[in-house]
Amino acid sequence: TAQSEVLVLAHAQPDGDAVGSALAIQLLLHLLGVKSIIIWDKVNPDAWRNWAVFQSATTGAIDSLAVYPVVITVDCSNPSRLGIAEPFIATAKTIINIDHHTDNSLFGTLNWVHDAASVGELIDAFLPLFDVTITVPLAEALLVSIITDTGRFKYSNTSAHIFLTTHRLVALVGQARYHKLVSDLYAEESLRKWQLVSEAIQNLTLVDDGVAFSFIAQDCGDEDGLVDPVLSIRGVRAAVLARPVGDQLRLSFRAKDPSLNVRDLANQFGGGGHIHASGATLALTNFSDQIAEIKAATEAYFRG
Repeated sequence: TAQSEVLVLAHAQPDGDAVGSALAIQLLLHLLGVKSIIIWDKVNPDAWRNWAVFQSATTGAIDSLAVYPVVITVDCSNPSRLGIAEPFIATAKTIINIDHHTDNSLFGTLNWVHDAASVGELIDAFLPLFDVTITVPLAEALLVSIITDTGRFKYSNTSAHIFLTTHRLVALVGQARYHKLVSDLYAEESLRKWQLVSEAIQNLTLVDDGVAFSFIAQDCGDEDGLVDPVLSIRGVRAAVLARPVGDQLRLSFRAKDPSLNVRDLANQFGGGGHIHASGATLALTNFSDQIAEIKAATEAYFRG
């Protein structure tokens, strides 16, 4: 059955950039008088429980019989990263692919793919093409995308332009609402997350000068950002973290040293992303053997 709504999709287990940019697109479509629906795959609702924009979004569940003629994807370098929503790509007549990963496979009918700090930055760039006034919820969605994918303006993708964009959006949102938004994002984290981080720290080894490798043995579910505390350790220039999620083994690759390229290492495991922040997903088979193989590959890569 063909659906009248535009379908908005982000990659599975969406992070802040994926969530913020998907909501920004839906809010833009609403301003244009276009109905849309977002289908998430493995979103963590607890992470966004205090954000009214997320709670008020128009979302739906997978319907294998549904056909959406127009699909908009955000923050997704290839269709396989859409997870359970990937089949909708095959049946869509028009696919609008909005992404900032330079290894994007350009699978869209229309591809708005440029190297940028976040997808939110790309959306903000084309908003002037439409005769709309940016609303406070739309500005908040863009801010979530930008703040999270720059690591609160810590990552090497943070530019002067980002601060100009953020200044304009914060002025629109207002100081009090911006403070609440950031507090909701970062002031409170689950005890479960820090228990997982504790295990990652306990299992940490240095496989090369300033290169940390670690793993978590227990299923991490939808907890995100587990590699960041490892990377924040003094002297660590790059970090690789492996963790099981259901029947998958998720790999995170991060570099704090601008001269290090972790994307090529992620490519070895069928993954990709950015030069300084990439990921990969493997089928979970024999955990101990896989951890040993990934650790050996990491050591070999950095020792060159």
